[in-house]
Amino acid sequence: MPDSSAVYWHDPKMDGRRMVMTCSAEHLEQLVEEYRRRPFVEAELWAGKMARAMFWHSGEVSEDELFADAGLSPEQIEQAVTWHNLEAERRRQLRRGDDPAGGQ
Repeated sequence: MPDSSAVYWHDPKMDGRRMVMTCSAEHLEQLVEEYRRRPFVEAELWAGKMARAMFWHSGEVSEDELFADAGLSPEQIEQAVTWHNLEAERRRQLRRGDDPAGGQ
């Protein structure tokens, strides 16, 4: 199933596809519907690819190595960093009990 949060540490060819196992056809239908509703956000996938590349280098990597290992362009990496920072802020707000969408 398409899933921009799925990044595989040992098989990058599978990135962006969620592998699932279920106990029944009904459970499979439930998961298919859940992932169908979840938006595929390319920047989220790119952030995962960056995290994997940085992990491989223990967090110390030149830009050229990062671009090569992540398989991303500088523009994609910029979008991934922006997505990561926005997601981190959204999670901080949720932990504080704030609604990042501005609802009451």
